[in-house]
Amino acid sequence: MTGSNRDRSVTRRGVLRGGAAAAVAAPLAGAGIGVAMGATQAAFAASNPTNGRVQVMNVVAHADDDLFFMNPDIYQTIRAGVPTVTVYITASEISGAGNTPAQKARSLQRGLQDAYARMAGVPDTNTNAQEEWTSQAWTIGSRKVEKYWLISRPEVQLVFMNLRDLKLGDVYDNGYTDQTVVPTGAAVGSYSYSKADVNSVLLAIFNSYQPTVLRYQDPTPDARYYEDHTDHHAAARFAVDVAGQYSGPVIH
Repeated sequence: MTGSNRDRSVTRRGVLRGGAAAAVAAPLAGAGIGVAMGATQAAFAASNPTNGRVQVMNVVAHADDDLFFMNPDIYQTIRAGVPTVTVYITASEISGAGNTPAQKARSLQRGLQDAYARMAGVPDTNTNAQEEWTSQAWTIGSRKVEKYWLISRPEVQLVFMNLRDLKLGDVYDNGYTDQTVVPTGAAVGSYSYSKADVNSVLLAIFNSYQPTVLRYQDPTPDARYYEDHTDHHAAARFAVDVAGQYSGPVIH
Protein backbone atom coordinates (compact mmCIF):
# COMPACT_ATOMS: atom_id res chain seq x y z
CA MET A 1 0.00 0.00 0.00
CA THR A 2 1.15 3.50 -0.64
CA GLY A 3 0.31 6.89 0.78
CA SER A 4 0.00 10.35 -0.66
CA ASN A 5 2.72 12.97 -0.80
CA ARG A 6 1.02 14.86 1.97
CA ASP A 7 2.20 17.55 4.37
CA ARG A 8 3.95 15.18 6.77
CA SER A 9 5.08 18.08 8.99
CA VAL A 10 1.47 18.27 10.15
CA THR A 11 0.60 14.59 10.32
CA ARG A 12 3.70 13.50 12.22
CA ARG A 13 3.52 16.29 14.78
CA GLY A 14 -0.13 15.47 15.38
CA VAL A 15 0.25 11.72 15.39
CA LEU A 16 3.62 10.81 16.79
CA ARG A 17 3.99 13.06 19.79
CA GLY A 18 0.84 13.89 21.73
CA GLY A 19 -1.31 11.81 19.36
CA ALA A 20 0.44 8.46 19.03
CA ALA A 21 -2.37 6.67 20.82
CA ALA A 22 -4.91 8.12 18.39
CA ALA A 23 -2.96 6.74 15.44
CA VAL A 24 -3.21 3.26 16.91
CA ALA A 25 -6.73 3.50 18.29
CA ALA A 26 -8.56 3.59 14.94
CA PRO A 27 -7.14 0.37 13.50
CA LEU A 28 -7.43 -1.33 16.88
CA ALA A 29 -11.08 -0.50 17.27
CA GLY A 30 -12.19 -2.01 13.98
CA ALA A 31 -9.67 -4.76 13.46
CA GLY A 32 -11.96 -7.72 14.10
CA ILE A 33 -9.17 -9.32 16.08
CA GLY A 34 -10.83 -12.63 16.93
CA VAL A 35 -11.07 -13.72 13.29
CA ALA A 36 -8.16 -11.77 11.86
CA MET A 37 -5.60 -13.07 14.33
CA GLY A 38 -6.51 -16.67 13.63
CA ALA A 39 -6.12 -16.17 9.88
CA THR A 40 -2.90 -14.27 10.40
CA GLN A 41 -1.40 -16.99 12.58
CA ALA A 42 -2.28 -19.64 9.98
CA ALA A 43 -0.55 -17.63 7.27
CA PHE A 44 2.53 -17.24 9.46
CA ALA A 45 2.71 -20.96 10.17
CA ALA A 46 2.60 -21.64 6.44
CA SER A 47 5.49 -19.25 5.80
CA ASN A 48 8.10 -21.63 7.17
CA PRO A 49 6.61 -25.09 7.52
CA THR A 50 9.94 -26.83 8.17
CA ASN A 51 10.42 -25.54 11.70
CA GLY A 52 7.47 -23.25 12.44
CA ARG A 53 9.75 -20.27 13.21
CA VAL A 54 8.25 -16.90 12.31
CA GLN A 55 9.86 -13.44 12.25
CA VAL A 56 8.02 -10.47 10.77
CA MET A 57 10.04 -7.55 9.38
CA ASN A 58 8.53 -4.24 8.25
CA VAL A 59 10.77 -1.95 6.18
CA VAL A 60 9.64 1.67 5.81
CA ALA A 61 11.09 5.04 4.94
CA HIS A 62 9.56 7.19 7.69
CA ALA A 63 8.37 7.20 11.27
CA ASP A 64 4.64 6.82 10.58
CA ASP A 65 4.59 4.87 7.32
CA ASP A 66 4.12 1.67 9.30
CA LEU A 67 1.25 3.07 11.39
CA PHE A 68 -0.58 4.60 8.45
CA PHE A 69 -0.01 1.99 5.77
CA MET A 70 0.67 -1.36 7.50
CA ASN A 71 -1.80 -1.40 10.35
CA PRO A 72 -3.83 -3.26 11.55
CA ASP A 73 -1.49 -6.04 10.36
CA ILE A 74 1.34 -4.95 12.66
CA TYR A 75 -1.01 -4.73 15.63
CA GLN A 76 -2.38 -8.19 14.94
CA THR A 77 1.05 -9.80 14.68
CA ILE A 78 2.25 -8.14 17.89
CA ARG A 79 -0.87 -9.14 19.81
CA ALA A 80 -0.48 -12.70 18.47
CA GLY A 81 2.98 -12.82 20.08
CA VAL A 82 4.81 -12.97 16.75
CA PRO A 83 8.37 -11.53 16.82
CA THR A 84 8.17 -8.23 14.95
CA VAL A 85 10.82 -5.71 13.96
CA THR A 86 10.30 -2.48 12.04
CA VAL A 87 13.26 -0.92 10.23
CA TYR A 88 13.12 2.84 9.57
CA ILE A 89 15.57 3.93 6.89
CA THR A 90 15.25 7.69 7.43
CA ALA A 91 15.14 9.83 10.58
CA SER A 92 12.09 11.82 9.36
CA GLU A 93 13.78 14.87 10.87
CA ILE A 94 11.90 17.38 8.72
CA SER A 95 8.90 16.98 11.01
CA GLY A 96 8.54 16.18 14.68
CA ALA A 97 8.69 18.29 17.83
CA GLY A 98 11.82 20.31 18.60
CA ASN A 99 14.08 22.98 17.19
CA THR A 100 16.80 20.88 15.57
CA PRO A 101 16.84 17.83 13.30
CA ALA A 102 18.27 15.81 16.19
CA GLN A 103 15.44 16.80 18.54
CA LYS A 104 12.77 16.21 15.91
CA ALA A 105 14.15 12.78 15.04
CA ARG A 106 14.15 11.73 18.69
CA SER A 107 10.61 13.04 19.28
CA LEU A 108 9.36 10.86 16.44
CA GLN A 109 11.15 7.83 17.84
CA ARG A 110 9.44 8.43 21.17
CA GLY A 111 6.07 8.66 19.45
CA LEU A 112 6.68 5.33 17.75
CA GLN A 113 7.72 3.76 21.03
CA ASP A 114 4.47 4.93 22.60
CA ALA A 115 2.47 3.49 19.70
CA TYR A 116 4.23 0.11 19.71
CA ALA A 117 4.01 -0.19 23.49
CA ARG A 118 0.28 0.40 23.26
CA MET A 119 -0.08 -2.18 20.48
CA ALA A 120 1.83 -4.65 22.67
CA GLY A 121 -0.39 -3.93 25.69
CA VAL A 122 2.50 -2.52 27.72
CA PRO A 123 1.38 0.30 30.06
CA ASP A 124 3.09 3.68 29.93
CA THR A 125 3.73 4.36 33.61
CA ASN A 126 5.65 7.58 33.01
CA THR A 127 4.54 9.73 30.09
CA ASN A 128 7.73 11.81 30.31
CA ALA A 129 10.07 8.86 29.90
CA GLN A 130 10.45 5.73 27.79
CA GLU A 131 11.15 3.43 30.73
CA GLU A 132 9.40 0.49 29.06
CA TRP A 133 12.11 0.41 26.35
CA THR A 134 15.82 -0.35 26.29
CA SER A 135 18.30 0.20 23.48
CA GLN A 136 21.76 -0.33 22.10
CA ALA A 137 24.03 1.09 19.43
CA TRP A 138 24.06 -1.94 17.17
CA THR A 139 27.04 -2.56 14.92
CA ILE A 140 25.55 -4.18 11.86
CA GLY A 141 27.41 -4.51 8.59
CA SER A 142 29.71 -1.51 8.21
CA ARG A 143 27.65 0.93 10.32
CA LYS A 144 26.05 1.41 13.72
CA VAL A 145 22.30 1.80 13.96
CA GLU A 146 19.91 2.31 16.86
CA LYS A 147 18.00 -0.74 18.09
CA TYR A 148 15.20 -0.54 20.66
CA TRP A 149 13.13 -3.31 22.22
CA LEU A 150 10.34 -3.49 24.79
CA ILE A 151 11.70 -4.78 28.08
CA SER A 152 8.63 -6.87 28.87
CA ARG A 153 8.06 -7.85 25.23
CA PRO A 154 11.61 -8.12 23.80
CA GLU A 155 10.35 -9.70 20.58
CA VAL A 156 8.95 -6.25 19.66
CA GLN A 157 11.84 -4.22 18.22
CA LEU A 158 12.54 -1.02 16.30
CA VAL A 159 15.67 -0.28 14.24
CA PHE A 160 16.61 3.23 13.06
CA MET A 161 19.17 3.80 10.29
CA ASN A 162 18.58 7.61 10.37
CA LEU A 163 19.29 8.70 6.80
CA ARG A 164 17.87 12.13 6.02
CA ASP A 165 14.27 12.66 5.00
CA LEU A 166 13.58 13.51 1.32
CA LYS A 167 17.00 12.21 0.23
CA LEU A 168 16.40 8.47 -0.09
CA GLY A 169 15.13 8.70 -3.66
CA ASP A 170 18.34 10.44 -4.69
CA VAL A 171 20.39 7.79 -2.90
CA TYR A 172 18.58 5.02 -4.77
CA ASP A 173 18.26 6.61 -8.23
CA ASN A 174 20.85 9.36 -8.61
CA GLY A 175 24.10 8.20 -7.02
CA TYR A 176 23.72 10.54 -4.03
CA THR A 177 25.65 9.82 -0.82
CA ASP A 178 23.72 10.85 2.29
CA GLN A 179 24.84 11.66 5.82
CA THR A 180 22.78 10.38 8.74
CA VAL A 181 21.10 12.43 11.45
CA VAL A 182 22.07 11.65 15.04
CA PRO A 183 18.92 11.86 17.20
CA THR A 184 19.25 13.56 20.57
CA GLY A 185 20.74 11.13 23.10
CA ALA A 186 21.67 8.51 20.51
CA ALA A 187 24.84 6.50 21.13
CA VAL A 188 25.74 6.38 17.43
CA GLY A 189 27.79 8.64 15.24
CA SER A 190 26.92 10.15 11.88
CA TYR A 191 27.63 7.92 8.88
CA SER A 192 27.66 8.37 5.13
CA TYR A 193 25.43 6.09 3.05
CA SER A 194 25.65 5.40 -0.65
CA LYS A 195 23.15 3.12 -2.37
CA ALA A 196 25.57 0.23 -1.90
CA ASP A 197 25.90 1.06 1.82
CA VAL A 198 22.13 1.07 2.38
CA ASN A 199 21.87 -2.23 0.54
CA SER A 200 24.72 -3.76 2.54
CA VAL A 201 23.42 -2.68 5.94
CA LEU A 202 19.85 -3.74 5.15
CA LEU A 203 21.10 -7.13 3.99
CA ALA A 204 23.05 -7.51 7.25
CA ILE A 205 19.86 -6.66 9.18
CA PHE A 206 17.96 -9.27 7.16
CA ASN A 207 20.63 -11.87 7.83
CA SER A 208 20.58 -11.10 11.55
CA TYR A 209 16.79 -11.25 12.01
CA GLN A 210 16.17 -13.87 9.33
CA PRO A 211 12.63 -12.69 8.53
CA THR A 212 10.08 -15.16 7.25
CA VAL A 213 7.46 -12.47 6.54
CA LEU A 214 8.44 -9.15 4.94
CA ARG A 215 6.28 -6.04 4.58
CA TYR A 216 7.08 -2.93 2.54
CA GLN A 217 5.21 -0.34 0.51
CA ASP A 218 4.54 -0.48 -3.23
CA PRO A 219 7.82 -0.10 -5.16
CA THR A 220 5.93 0.88 -8.34
CA PRO A 221 2.81 2.83 -7.32
CA ASP A 222 0.11 3.47 -9.89
CA ALA A 223 0.86 6.76 -11.66
CA ARG A 224 -2.85 7.39 -12.24
CA TYR A 225 -3.22 8.35 -8.61
CA TYR A 226 -1.77 11.19 -6.57
CA GLU A 227 2.03 11.23 -6.65
CA ASP A 228 3.62 9.27 -3.83
CA HIS A 229 6.62 10.31 -1.73
CA THR A 230 9.91 9.39 -3.42
CA ASP A 231 11.27 8.05 -0.12
CA HIS A 232 8.42 5.51 -0.07
CA HIS A 233 9.38 4.22 -3.52
CA ALA A 234 13.05 4.04 -2.61
CA ALA A 235 12.53 2.23 0.71
CA ALA A 236 10.32 -0.33 -1.01
CA ARG A 237 12.84 -0.85 -3.80
CA PHE A 238 15.65 -1.30 -1.32
CA ALA A 239 13.53 -3.90 0.48
CA VAL A 240 12.80 -5.75 -2.76
CA ASP A 241 16.45 -5.65 -3.83
CA VAL A 242 17.69 -6.98 -0.50
CA ALA A 243 14.98 -9.64 -0.34
CA GLY A 244 16.35 -10.91 -3.65
CA GLN A 245 19.80 -11.28 -2.12
CA TYR A 246 18.59 -12.76 1.16
CA SER A 247 18.87 -16.54 1.19
CA GLY A 248 16.20 -17.36 3.76
CA PRO A 249 12.59 -18.35 3.04
CA VAL A 250 10.39 -15.26 3.15
CA ILE A 251 6.94 -14.29 1.91
CA HIS A 252 6.41 -10.67 0.85
